[in-house]
Amino acid sequence: MPFTIPIKRPSDDSKSLVLIAAVDDAMGIGREGTIPWDLPEDRRFFRDQTIGHPTLMGKKTYQSIGGPLPDRPCAVWTHSAPERIPDTPCIFSDDLDDLLEWCGQFQREIYVIGGQSVYRALLDRADGIILSRIPGNYGCDKFFPPIHAYRCALRHPMEGFMIEYWRPECRT
Repeated sequence: MPFTIPIKRPSDDSKSLVLIAAVDDAMGIGREGTIPWDLPEDRRFFRDQTIGHPTLMGKKTYQSIGGPLPDRPCAVWTHSAPERIPDTPCIFSDDLDDLLEWCGQFQREIYVIGGQSVYRALLDRADGIILSRIPGNYGCDKFFPPIHAYRCALRHPMEGFMIEYWRPECRT
């Protein structure tokens, strides 16, 4: 049976903003526009966790994965793309609040899937962070931001990596 993280919402009727990433020991998330490791089990976990939920990503992430992910509405933060691509559940905007509002019409969890700039811009607004901890240092040139204001609420070992779920320490 696939493992997924049960997301705890601030309240029953609210949406949750969840940052999800795979990181190496240096908190690296990518190198030269690619993910420098190949872990099929982590890809399965990511798919199972995000399937059916809206995803929010930056333009470089969108381009690196080749477009919207199957069965997930897609919001792309960019300054240079069309507002909408016909026949796809995808929207482009330079306004993060507009993208979050658009994502909110679908499921309660909105998954932020990268890259570095989007994680940094939304870190303080996240209700949770899911990290796949990939052992080793892969010489990444893109990194997940420091998560000092969060505490680890769950660790789950997987084959070849560890999944962690982080919650905010407190909200004012």
